[in-house]
Amino acid sequence: MNILVLVGGYALYITTLKSIFIIPIIGLMATGVILKKIKFKFQFQDWKITVLLTSLFSVLSLLLFFRNNELLILDNDYLFWIRVAVTNQEYGVENINVFYNLIDASYHNSDLYHYLELWTMNLGNALNGQEPAFNFLLFVYPLGLIISCLGIKELLLNIIPSKIDKNYFLAMSSFFIIIGFLFFSQPWDFLNSYLKIGHMPISGMGLAWGSIKMIFLMNIVIALFLYLQKPNSNKFITLLFTTFFYLPVLPILMLTLFIWWCYLYFSGSKTELKDIIILISLSIGFIFYYFVNGNHGGTTVSGFSIKEWFSLSNWIKYCPAIAMKTIFIPIFGFFPIYFLILRKRVSIKSKPFLFMILLYSICIAVWAAFIKNIDANQAFLLFFGAILPLLMLLGLWNLIFVKRSPILGFLLVNIYLIPGIIHASKYNNQIKKDQVSTIDYIQKLDNARVLYIPDKTELNSVYDYNERVYTGMNQFILYNSKVDLISVAASFDGNYLKNNALEMYTFYRDISSYYKQCGYFDVSSKCFKDFIRNCKINVICTKNKEMHVEGWAKDFENSDYSFYKILP
Repeated sequence: MNILVLVGGYALYITTLKSIFIIPIIGLMATGVILKKIKFKFQFQDWKITVLLTSLFSVLSLLLFFRNNELLILDNDYLFWIRVAVTNQEYGVENINVFYNLIDASYHNSDLYHYLELWTMNLGNALNGQEPAFNFLLFVYPLGLIISCLGIKELLLNIIPSKIDKNYFLAMSSFFIIIGFLFFSQPWDFLNSYLKIGHMPISGMGLAWGSIKMIFLMNIVIALFLYLQKPNSNKFITLLFTTFFYLPVLPILMLTLFIWWCYLYFSGSKTELKDIIILISLSIGFIFYYFVNGNHGGTTVSGFSIKEWFSLSNWIKYCPAIAMKTIFIPIFGFFPIYFLILRKRVSIKSKPFLFMILLYSICIAVWAAFIKNIDANQAFLLFFGAILPLLMLLGLWNLIFVKRSPILGFLLVNIYLIPGIIHASKYNNQIKKDQVSTIDYIQKLDNARVLYIPDKTELNSVYDYNERVYTGMNQFILYNSKVDLISVAASFDGNYLKNNALEMYTFYRDISSYYKQCGYFDVSSKCFKDFIRNCKINVICTKNKEMHVEGWAKDFENSDYSFYKILP
């Protein structure tokens, strides 16, 4: 909980107490004062292991993210997260509106998003003064891995037999540490790629070690497994606070835990009144915070679409996704490994099994209720993208130390690990590296506001119109974090899109700060000139080489971009 208090406290300081982390911090203080007997168990004090893990994952981070004297970025999401963190630090807010914050104060309210790793990056910047991207990949990433591995160590040691031969334990532990990198790779998506069948429909699998947000979510799953393994009040309360590590899954997990506590109470199982009081208090605090401080103007996509299921054609349309979620993943990925860990014999009456069924069902229900939203699968994908590799790791540990079947464990490792190793060996920078001349130009800009005007040929999918996320120059944040990056992509005409994509385009367009003021983009309009003046934009960036606008002076050009200075 120390990181939650430390990073949350920093967020409260920057936002002048307008951060969601005020809820868990007040909750921790109240719990400590009112329930003095509660002792949280997630305080790992083995400094030798901590130092070893710190060294190991610092080296791993360098190997993964720093090659040929440059940072390697997985995709545009990482650049967006860095921009969100930098903007939130600059304006003392907690939302995903990036440059909208500097244009209009009405965007300053809070969005539900994963902020812990972003505020951790900002805290690192304040402590060491390094560039945000370096802190995100070489400080936040290894820190998340260290916390996860300490939790995994606690979990693994809890399921090892009380009596075991010391030499066997040492030998198998060495073997397990080497192959334990299974935890970091989920090879199914890569196998699909090798077989040329593309991605299975919303299977919820991908690369765990390469996703910073997944690593922080993993801590919630570890706390959940520790609770399910041996339920008690302390572990239940610790799990409640750990859910703040990754806010997007908090409502689902809180709802699941509430239903679960009621089930235990009415079935006559042992329950603690203080558990449900803390759960309800945190939930009410969470809801109240976003009711008071949340962005109610529609800055995040909702897309509630339960009516989609009233049509037979839609059932046929979503049949592959339904089959993947309800048949293939449970049969081949989830339940077999689960039974290896939590039960010696198969029993649908076991409480951990019932809890997982409940969580699984709620995640699917959320997906079904928001099926028209392209991101509706996030809850399922994230939760079970974290649960599945951890289940595999625990299953492997069970085979080696409980079943004493290291040969079978070795065979399973080869099945699961090799595709991940192949992928990791081919891992390369997914973000286009700009020319040295472009980088030099961006680095010389001092606190500039740069507006990117895309060419119509760049707008090929609905995501290209999401101007907050994809500006066409996201990578500039790597060269100069003091430059504000602004885009007007959502104000280009995207009515050629169809179905769900058209609905999402309409949403992106309608929340666009530029579209609200000026409508569709027109470089010659007076409104556009007023927008530039009011937003204090002083540099225009575009790939269009033939722009001749009064009041603009070409300042720099290469084969990729043209930059224009706005004349006073």
